[in-house]
Amino acid sequence: LLRLIVPLPLAAVGAAWMATTTLSLKLVPHVRDYSKGAFIIAMIPLIVVLALRARSRRALVLVAAAAGALAGIGVGFKMDVAVSVGLAAVSIVVFRGRRPWTDLADKSLGLAALGLAFMLAASPVVLRLSSGGSNAAHVILLGWAESFDGALGLDRSAYALLPFYSDDYQ
Repeated sequence: LLRLIVPLPLAAVGAAWMATTTLSLKLVPHVRDYSKGAFIIAMIPLIVVLALRARSRRALVLVAAAAGALAGIGVGFKMDVAVSVGLAAVSIVVFRGRRPWTDLADKSLGLAALGLAFMLAASPVVLRLSSGGSNAAHVILLGWAESFDGALGLDRSAYALLPFYSDDYQ
């Protein structure tokens, strides 16, 4: 992300600092909420490329599809990642071309690629939710809650990492 605005050596120093700082490590106990940050941060360069650097129609479609797929996968971890799809769509419509109402054919292709890739990648979660189920795939990020031991066929251990399932549990 830093590479978008500073030279490579400075970006490398910044990335090394972020990887080793205790600020990041303090968020690890909140891994479910913390997991969405990686997807949103990974979306930022794609959104910038969609807005400013994808010069050809092919580049626009490929980057839009990559952004949609990344956000769709991120929805499996935390629904909040879906916000980045809206940001990507706005960047395509508002910042591509000379004005928002120009280059509509290219913008339409980019939006279609973004939406289709997002729907395909998010479909396992969204289809399950729409059928009255829940997004059970994210439970692993909450930890190994004892309430799921029986359904998973696990033997209880002498200690509990997470005694019950709750987003508020810390």
